Amino acid sequence: MPVFINNIEVDDTQSGVEHEHQSGIKDRDMETLTFEEAFAQLEAAVAALQDGQMPLEQALHHYEEGMKLAQYCNDLLQKAELRVQQLRVNDEGTPVMIPFEAE
Repeated sequence: MPVFINNIEVDDTQSGVEHEHQSGIKDRDMETLTFEEAFAQLEAAVAALQDGQMPLEQALHHYEEGMKLAQYCNDLLQKAELRVQQLRVNDEGTPVMIPFEAE
């Protein structure tokens, strides 16, 4: 049975405590978001914080959610960057990563 703390559902599972975000997405489900979906949620969290008209607990929730989303978006961008890199051997015979260039 779910428990609610400050209007946030807390679900006790084998992997530990999970918090449901206001968007309805649990922490473990964040990895199923596309970059665009995660970025849109990050923008929404930032906009809510910039408004400055919410209680401290709600602001902390938006901040924590925003930090997780920012890290997730950064991870996705780093993975995308690695996918467009090529391994080449330089003049000294050392392998180096270079950006992919369409031929």
